Amino acid sequence: MDEKNVMDLLNLPFDMLLAVLAFTAPSDILALRKTCRTMMQVTSLRSVWIDVLERVCYENSVLRASFPRTDMSLLELEAAAMGPTRCLTAFKKAHEEMRTSLPPLGPRHALHPPGFVPTYCNRIFLIPGGRYLLTLYLGYLEIRDLRKNGLRPHLSQQITPLARSFTVHNTSNGQCVRICVKKHQPQSKLIPYAPPNPQYEIYEIGFVDDIPAIVKLSSLIFPRSFLGYKTYICDDRLIAVGVSSIGAWNFISDECAHWTTNSSEESLLNIVHENTVMVFQKSGISIWNIPSLLPSLQPGVMDPVSSTPLRPQHFLPYPEPTPQGEDGAVDFECRSTSTWYTGYMDRLWFDKVIKGQDSTRLFIKRYQIWLTHEESDPYRLVKAFEFTLDDQGATRHLPYRVCGENTCMSWLTRTTIECNLGPSTIRRANQSNYTMALCSATDVGRRQAGFCPFTGRLCHVSYDTNDIQIIDFLAPPTQPEPPVAGR
Repeated sequence: MDEKNVMDLLNLPFDMLLAVLAFTAPSDILALRKTCRTMMQVTSLRSVWIDVLERVCYENSVLRASFPRTDMSLLELEAAAMGPTRCLTAFKKAHEEMRTSLPPLGPRHALHPPGFVPTYCNRIFLIPGGRYLLTLYLGYLEIRDLRKNGLRPHLSQQITPLARSFTVHNTSNGQCVRICVKKHQPQSKLIPYAPPNPQYEIYEIGFVDDIPAIVKLSSLIFPRSFLGYKTYICDDRLIAVGVSSIGAWNFISDECAHWTTNSSEESLLNIVHENTVMVFQKSGISIWNIPSLLPSLQPGVMDPVSSTPLRPQHFLPYPEPTPQGEDGAVDFECRSTSTWYTGYMDRLWFDKVIKGQDSTRLFIKRYQIWLTHEESDPYRLVKAFEFTLDDQGATRHLPYRVCGENTCMSWLTRTTIECNLGPSTIRRANQSNYTMALCSATDVGRRQAGFCPFTGRLCHVSYDTNDIQIIDFLAPPTQPEPPVAGR
């Protein structure tokens, strides 16, 4: 290339150079810092790292309130933006040292809420970002700020004593958290043996100056057939998917739609993307476009489902046949980042998890769903790579988490909490994946653990000590290296 046509990075206007750095990988910015004095000065500006951390949080779907960017030091901003790289480095280093577990930084921290009884804690959820911990305790939805000790809840809201579970979703701008709480209506006195109608309530937690505030957005009573449905929030809509029907509800405009699928297969996984619902079943993937939403005939109650089934607009068979056991049964699961990450186009991938015949090995095939933008064939399945894992008697699988261009899958066994960190895209298919034990956990409840790879923080409820254990795996920021000599 002609040297006259090569643009020297240092010759760019200052504002243009800042714009380039805002879209540069954090590790590359640190590498640029070592090249010359000018880059040392530019890459040491707090404004650069505030913009970089903002972008990295968005790319990893991390709650932005987890990091008070305007109050953080330069070292804290750099360490936070390097979170995915630091997590991958920690796993890689432990693997090279022939370790089977990821070494924690130090002793565990414990939260001892007054009068805390683990059996009354129905659910905990560590919000991606590792700062805020949600708990559902005796009908109270509580949020704890782990940056400020977290001994007492920073915010407590009694939702209902009948609530036993909730799902948490990030908003598209990363500024708020929306929570779907499912509760049951009181038993009918006229028909005492009839199952109650499920009611879904939507709450939103916003953050002003790092102080959370919760508000109830809306509630809707669903038909009785929605008992046991899986729920997802995508933007302003709640999607409920069951065996034979799907419901969509815009909780801001209070409009809804409900249609039958004419299916007898239970869904293995559901992904909600923009205006489509993807239902994964044993036979393949059925894709519906969400129909137009209309106001209910009775406010606060979803209309009965139409008897006319709505056929899926598209159907995708799995690219490879699934091996069958001796009895001819197909035993596999589908998993993905389908809860917290609804609505993100780059999250359109999934794992097909096949159990070995001896039930000790898991064969995992990771696929990407490509949008072709072709009217006749808008979706295409492409296998990224495959790998195997030791089953180790998994008793509970935790939600998948995004960590840069890698995916973190964690699960509970009878004795430990395990974690696998591996690539999620075809571009990184040649990269190794690492499996490490995070801690021993013989006393962890079924839904009472959460891991955030972005900050390397693990939280779990302990039945032995009647508290919430917090373990950190990533070191705090250290002093920067001295500047290099040069221009």
